[in-house]
Amino acid sequence: MIEVVFHESAAGSLKLAQGYRRGKFRTSPKSVFVGSGKNGESRGLLRQEKEQERLACEEAVPFGGTAADIFAFHLMLSVGDISGDGVCRRRLETLNCMFGMYPEGAGSSAAKEIFDRACKDLETIRQRLDAGEQVRIWYSSHPDEMCGLHWFLTQLVQDMPSTKVSIVKLPDWEIKEQTLAVHTGWGEVDPDEWHRYANLQKEVSPVFVSAAASKWRQLQEENAVLRAVINGRLFSVPEDFYDHFIRSEIENQNDEFQEGQLIGRILGKYQLGISDGWLAMRIEKMIENGKLQIITNAPSDCPAYHRVIRKIT
Repeated sequence: MIEVVFHESAAGSLKLAQGYRRGKFRTSPKSVFVGSGKNGESRGLLRQEKEQERLACEEAVPFGGTAADIFAFHLMLSVGDISGDGVCRRRLETLNCMFGMYPEGAGSSAAKEIFDRACKDLETIRQRLDAGEQVRIWYSSHPDEMCGLHWFLTQLVQDMPSTKVSIVKLPDWEIKEQTLAVHTGWGEVDPDEWHRYANLQKEVSPVFVSAAASKWRQLQEENAVLRAVINGRLFSVPEDFYDHFIRSEIENQNDEFQEGQLIGRILGKYQLGISDGWLAMRIEKMIENGKLQIITNAPSDCPAYHRVIRKIT
């Protein structure tokens, strides 16, 4: 089974899941460092934690497959030019922009590696599907993953129309141990959880594949700078679509503040499914428009947004 994901972290977690095995529970070495505590509280917490470890170990289910079955198209398709077919060369330009805040050419190197691997992987998948293999696509409401689903299904319509396709959508939320867990993408899923979500797999009809491809072609014609998921559907949106959230958090800052901390707060608080790179680009635009001022630049070995900026009123 060919497994397709749209984030490097998701691919890494899924590869670990493939080798996740049941095994004899062994006491965690961290127990050595826990004392008895007042009224036995520490011992009680330790016993509870050890029990949780034991259950996780004994209930672990191997996902199966091999690393060679997993393909990650980390193309950030919710951003930038999507007018070309396949893994278009203009995608490399977008990746360079999104990774452009990283120091000393690290960003451009990462962008080229992702781009080159995507080109190679798409060709490998075509060959394997032509030989009769099936494909399973893991996606969510994350804009890049939703775009990835539509993009990949478009490739199937064009090149492999008779392929059997299964999809697995990550639930937007679920209850875990009396807590509401909100998901933003497969990169957040732990290796021991993948087997649970495999039960959500659905085989899709050619009609579904064709409809998704038609939607992607519409988005290609519009070719907006940005795409977002609204009420579960993909739409082209203006490039300032998320600026409200940035401005709201800037208002909560002191006159001078760390840009990196601002970006981290936005990502954690709103869980919009956008990257630090996009937020950094929008903040840079605000600086260019005279809304913010750079006070100190980032150290040479840090991302460019590790700097201090000031509000301009």
